[in-house]
Amino acid sequence: MSSYESDRERWLEQELTGVPLPKGLIARLKKICAGDDSELDAVICDVHVPEGLRTKLKNIPVDEKLARALRKKVVVPDDLLARLKEIPELEEAEVFKAEKA
Repeated sequence: MSSYESDRERWLEQELTGVPLPKGLIARLKKICAGDDSELDAVICDVHVPEGLRTKLKNIPVDEKLARALRKKVVVPDDLLARLKEIPELEEAEVFKAEKA
């Protein structure tokens, strides 16, 4: 860093040191840093899921008419069915249960 740059930085720091902070700024900044995410977590987990959605999604592969139409148009990898069966079975309530802090 040149002496010109360091002189400018010192000057700028001196100028900024004299600027008063808005009332309550330090407290607000501390609150942001010290806060936890429990409120945000609650909002994210409290998403409304329509009744029966999980069942409808699980039954999509059972729809033979749809399956035939898709087989004509979409190339399905050989191992897809095996990979789909690896998804763990969970009760609907467990899947969408919000963690309460």
